[in-house]
Amino acid sequence: MKRLLLLFALLTLHRHLFPQIYNGIPSSIGIAGTSVADRRSINIFKNPSGIAYAEQTSFAYQYENKYIINELSLNSAQALIHTDPINADLSLAYFGYSLYHELLVGVGFARNFSDKFSIGLRFVYLSAYFSQDNCYKGALLAQPGLMFRMTPKFTIGFETFNPFQTAIKTEYATKKIISLFSIGVEHDVTDEFVWRAQIDRVVGSAYRFACGFEYLILNKVNFKLGLAANDYLAGAGGIGLYLNRFHLDFNCEVHPILGISPSVGIRHNMKK
Repeated sequence: MKRLLLLFALLTLHRHLFPQIYNGIPSSIGIAGTSVADRRSINIFKNPSGIAYAEQTSFAYQYENKYIINELSLNSAQALIHTDPINADLSLAYFGYSLYHELLVGVGFARNFSDKFSIGLRFVYLSAYFSQDNCYKGALLAQPGLMFRMTPKFTIGFETFNPFQTAIKTEYATKKIISLFSIGVEHDVTDEFVWRAQIDRVVGSAYRFACGFEYLILNKVNFKLGLAANDYLAGAGGIGLYLNRFHLDFNCEVHPILGISPSVGIRHNMKK
């Protein structure tokens, strides 16, 4: 009972201070959540136009734990299929615990147009368990995205999650689903060093600003450092390891009040 009360208190504080961070969507592999213009990494349930730059079929799994609380853990997986005319993905994410949990299922499609710009669209079904009704209710959402390569070294990205502000209604309650809009840039300072910046806005909430740097050494080790600002400042660091066809990523965000949120991801690329 004490643990559930602590969880409730943390969730209440978390929602009051940081309403635009939605636990049910996996964090990005890009540091500090800078994924909307990320062409180097494939992110689960992020800008769908990003999967257009994948050059091979791959499978990924990611685990993250908000503030080292088991009830706030999130598991996600993705199967990405590469073809010449179009790329597609099937993504899954599970968040929560026995009394309340959510399941995201997404099917996305994206195409790269002559490496100048890419367009993507993901259809997402969000299903939530409501203990008061002892049932599952769900809603179908849209997640469109764009990326423009203004120059070979500078990219602008845009995405929106649930732009039509769809909600889940039950007999006793209505669950609002965030309507998120994001825009960001990626600048390849060199082939090894990349800088990203991003602005996020959830309808009805404050803006979130984030930036991050990544430095790749010998095409094997990727060091990451970033910072996000809303009503608070949160630092983030991470490391990526590229081992043949396996990509391993370890990220950690440090919240000034609630503590650390670690995440680990692995991706296996098939042969071309």
